[in-house]
Amino acid sequence: AAAAAAAAAASAAAAKAKAVAAARAPRAAPLPAPVNMFEVPRALKGLTNLGNTCFMASCLQVLCHTPPLAEYFLSNPNYPTRSSGSSLGSSSSGSGSSSEDEGGKGPVIAPALEAIMRQLHSGGEKLHRTGALSAVSPREFLSAMDTCPPLNMFNDRDQHDSQEFMRMLLDNLNDELNRVGVAPPYKEEKDDFTEPEPDKAERLWGQYRARTDSVMVDIFAGQLRSSVECHACGQDSTSYDPFWDLSLPLSFGGGSGKSGGGSGGSLGSSGGKSVSGGSSG
Repeated sequence: AAAAAAAAAASAAAAKAKAVAAARAPRAAPLPAPVNMFEVPRALKGLTNLGNTCFMASCLQVLCHTPPLAEYFLSNPNYPTRSSGSSLGSSSSGSGSSSEDEGGKGPVIAPALEAIMRQLHSGGEKLHRTGALSAVSPREFLSAMDTCPPLNMFNDRDQHDSQEFMRMLLDNLNDELNRVGVAPPYKEEKDDFTEPEPDKAERLWGQYRARTDSVMVDIFAGQLRSSVECHACGQDSTSYDPFWDLSLPLSFGGGSGKSGGGSGGSLGSSGGKSVSGGSSG
């Protein structure tokens, strides 16, 4: 009887440990809604090269052919404005305008991108049928970049890295389109090894969205999970950080699987958070 009781207690303890481990294990993030591409070819226009601005043109073309972003800019968006000496305040009408309201400073790069997008998308299917393609000059977009550090460093008509430019452009657009009026104070993160991983991921993502809430986050941002295991005690320490792009190796043709010399920026999943696993140590 004593042996049976001990076996039952051991079995119950094992089941409890298994349940705790399952609760702490990271859940796969829900897949975002699939992005539906344009049903017919659209925005079949090029961008005029003003010096060595092909790096910029490639990024602008990618953004202008990202359906969720194109739909946002082509639907007369309301842009947040910055109140004087404070963080983001009220909103102003879009349609290419960046009006200032009561001393507030309206966005600069967002309206310039909207103007480029409207020029590229004008004509739509008609251009595809007739073949009457044309090029759009990004001169006004370059002028807007002059007033927005650090984007102005790319405005010297010299060659630059496309991925670096894309990162700074997304960051600037996110800053201009942030809907948060007053960001909550920053809280120092402390390790809590008893908190279930799914709850920790949701909590930290919520903290990030409480400070950064824009259409750019909705479309491009995701959450990256990394973990470090202590070889002495076996304890895992995890962290969750937002990401805007992932550098991926490019394979040579022919399916050889060899990595190419370059890397491509893979923008975050559309529609919200995605959690990727990683470990080191």
